[in-house]
Amino acid sequence: MIKKHIILDSYLITNVFESDVADEYIKKLTEEVKFGKMMVKGGVVPREICLQITKSNGIPIYRHPVDQHPPLYDCTPTIDIIRHELENIADLSINHILIQRYNHGKEFISEHADKTLDIKKETNIINMSFGATRTMILRPKKDTRTGKEGETLRIDVPHNSIFILGWNTNKRYLHSIRKDNREDKFKTKDELAYGGKRISLTCRDIATYYDPKTKKLTGQGARKEKTDLTQEQEKELLYHAFHHENSVTDFDWKETYENGFDVLNFTLP
Repeated sequence: MIKKHIILDSYLITNVFESDVADEYIKKLTEEVKFGKMMVKGGVVPREICLQITKSNGIPIYRHPVDQHPPLYDCTPTIDIIRHELENIADLSINHILIQRYNHGKEFISEHADKTLDIKKETNIINMSFGATRTMILRPKKDTRTGKEGETLRIDVPHNSIFILGWNTNKRYLHSIRKDNREDKFKTKDELAYGGKRISLTCRDIATYYDPKTKKLTGQGARKEKTDLTQEQEKELLYHAFHHENSVTDFDWKETYENGFDVLNFTLP
């Protein structure tokens, strides 16, 4: 494994597994994972997704702007093996794995900051890549004091690599995988590998839990004090908090999130 510092507290690690093991993993992921669609703002996201979790204190719940929560699956055998390996490599407890398949270069994920209401405070977010190389863009949020933006970074994330997105990097930068409209003749061998398909595993340590029987939230992101707000009013505040985290470099987690929210901003399957 080769670890390369990128920016602040973020790193890229390449050659994570032996090459034949990594190739076997991408084959098994294609066979095991039930990929589906996800709706955001009334439209289908331009990639396939699957959400797998481990349950301990309840269902680990990650709130972010989405219309309907994807179906929840227990970890499949291959995902569970990879999860344990990544926990050791990154020194992180993982209970929430979002698996995404980009079938070709025109499938993408828009720029965003991960919403940290439910992610265990000060922990990293791990993105494991299998398949075709894609380019991750890190674009700094506008500095709220100077009104200026820093330099945008472009990071190639190849097959069998991990991008570790640090807590402070997520606070200051938006990240994305942009649409690639180039003709194949202009792409590298690695960008065309595996038929142009890429499977990524976004792994998080979620510290908020949902009980489907009581329909209650507990843990880090649950509301700490009673409120007279209606569900719709609280949902509006939650969306405002998400937008705030996406927009400013001096985002104050304690001020915005510490009191918690007792509302889900999506429907559960």
